[in-house]
Amino acid sequence: LASSLNLNTGITFLFIGQMVERKGIRQLLAAWTKHIEVNPNDNLIVIGAGVLKDSLNEQYAETTSVHILGGIPYNQLHKYYALCDVFIMPTLEDNWCLVIPEAMACHKPVAGSIYNGGTCELVIDGKTGYQFDPLKEASILETLRKFHNSDLILMGEAAMKVEENFWPDKAAKRIYEGIDKYCDK
Repeated sequence: LASSLNLNTGITFLFIGQMVERKGIRQLLAAWTKHIEVNPNDNLIVIGAGVLKDSLNEQYAETTSVHILGGIPYNQLHKYYALCDVFIMPTLEDNWCLVIPEAMACHKPVAGSIYNGGTCELVIDGKTGYQFDPLKEASILETLRKFHNSDLILMGEAAMKVEENFWPDKAAKRIYEGIDKYCDK
């Protein structure tokens, strides 16, 4: 898969989400063009469908480090999680972006938007990834840069450990214990 995409040797970042304004993909791609001036060997894989797909694909067609793939069947996404080094979600509004814990379950460090409801619980700066403000280009660029000075394997392992606290059986157990404690009073 990596050779068919003709990936460079740097860090491969992955975005999976709708190609719509509220997902922050436009902001990420704009910052990316500056990021690759300093880190020309990095890659950005973009997976998703939506109203922005065609225009962004056309706009970044000459940017060889950007791979806009469009929609991918869900049963094929695991290949892209395995391929990437870092998952990035620049959403401008989300209650709980499911792709964040999916990536963490795949042992991937995460760059998470501060506008995603789950980021504050899942993304621990310097441990499981980094939080950033996608409305500030400097914040995106700084976050992308930080991964170059991080142990991505160690971060991925930490991400998995944090994410597993949100598995349904553990969440159900906490709910049960809370109800049990309340009923004892």
